[in-house]
Amino acid sequence: QPHPPANKTQEDNACITLQDFYHAAPGIRLHRRITYHQQTGVLEIEDGQEREKFEIGKKIDAHWALHLVPGIVAIHEAENRWAFMHDKMRVAWLETSLPYTTHQDEVSPLYGTKVASTTLRAITNSQAPQKMVISLVATHD
Repeated sequence: QPHPPANKTQEDNACITLQDFYHAAPGIRLHRRITYHQQTGVLEIEDGQEREKFEIGKKIDAHWALHLVPGIVAIHEAENRWAFMHDKMRVAWLETSLPYTTHQDEVSPLYGTKVASTTLRAITNSQAPQKMVISLVATHD
């Protein structure tokens, strides 16, 4: 659905940041902030949702799904932290307030083919703002 253009890119010598807000449904505002840390080579993608004040008392189920590329293994390291591994190397991690669980899925990279993959899913109707931050590690491969 159409929405205003993203906010201006913010840059300094250490980070480049883009962010945008989107009204997904009456009373729910989604937020995405993408930050690239030039010195560490880490790209952070922060997604969040918050409710407008007039919707605070209502029960609204929010469904979150994070589909992983085939070959990526999700390891639940702590209550709010997941690691994503590829060939025994950490390529990303997730810090979240959401209660994710893993589900086995399939993706179709080519017409008529299916490849096993994993999806992290969470459902919440918490009235508190929810957020997840995915940090991707830059590699030389």
